[in-house]
Amino acid sequence: VLELDSDNAEGLRMQAAAEKAAAEKVAAVEKAAKITAALAQRDWETVLALDPGNIEGLRLQDAAEEKDAADKAAAEKAAAVAAALAKGDWKVVLALDPDNSDGIQMQAAAEKAAKITAALARGDWKVVLALDPDNSEGLQMQAVAAEKAAAVAAALAQGDWKAVLSLDPTNSEGLQLKAAAEKAAMENAAILAGDLIINTFGMKLNKIPAGTFMMGSPESDANRGDDEHQHKVTISKAFYMQTTEVTQGQWKEVMGTEPWKGKQYVKEDPNYAASYVSWDDAVAYCEKLSEKESVTYRLPTEAEWEYACRAETKTTWSFGNDEKALDDYAWYDKNAWHIVSERYAHQVGLKKPNAFGLYDMHGNVYEWC
Repeated sequence: VLELDSDNAEGLRMQAAAEKAAAEKVAAVEKAAKITAALAQRDWETVLALDPGNIEGLRLQDAAEEKDAADKAAAEKAAAVAAALAKGDWKVVLALDPDNSDGIQMQAAAEKAAKITAALARGDWKVVLALDPDNSEGLQMQAVAAEKAAAVAAALAQGDWKAVLSLDPTNSEGLQLKAAAEKAAMENAAILAGDLIINTFGMKLNKIPAGTFMMGSPESDANRGDDEHQHKVTISKAFYMQTTEVTQGQWKEVMGTEPWKGKQYVKEDPNYAASYVSWDDAVAYCEKLSEKESVTYRLPTEAEWEYACRAETKTTWSFGNDEKALDDYAWYDKNAWHIVSERYAHQVGLKKPNAFGLYDMHGNVYEWC
């Protein structure tokens, strides 16, 4: 058109439109190239400046913002961990970062220190020094314990149970020496008074005097049984009762049997109480012993047994009302059954006797009457 008519208005309009379209195409190609280059560099800001709706640019923007947020959180956490470490607060450190090595070391050190403090409070120098061999208080305790042990050993060698128990009130050998000394003193007194009988089997029997007592338990007694109605009973004649339970050695010598053999809660020893014995067995034992001794042996009546147990006292136990003293007179739940290694019928005569010179009337094994 313009070659034929260079001034043709419609041709000039068509020429201008073609040139504009070509320019726009070039611009679009350049823009697309810029967007592609920006995407390759993950420059989402340039992408969205050129094309606000570009999906890939928007995705890059979301990812970048999430990363910034995560980096900020990590930085804040790191700062909090550093601050907690500076204060020695391992609990906060491990709450923020359970695998933090410094926090784990602090925790171990704190727990170790707590164990040492607890052991020191208990006077357990062995645990203290196992945890910290150079601990000055533990070493001091060890030295004191060694001196005490030497003093106890020297006192035991001399048979001085008073010195032993003043140094170590729970020393088993000292308690045995004390029990033996008290037992010997009581037996000597009984022999001098003419009230002790020792039969051919070496059984010691004390004379229980006649008397009157209140049989049963008062209603105020927390451990009272339904059949323990209180009533006055008179024991009109004195009688003899063995000072201890029948021992395994005595039973075997008289009966020739060992009913406790292989049973639970038994420690076999001639001086330990015989067990797993029925009432009929006990009656048979008395009959056989009577034959061998040519004198009548029998089980006590229930009234005689309770009278002998109370030993002319009116208190809950023959030694008084203070349960704390029960450990001195009896093998029972707290010093026997509740300790797995002590669940057996114990050696007779180790605890204190009552006023009639009878041992183990409280605890150890059940006694037939």
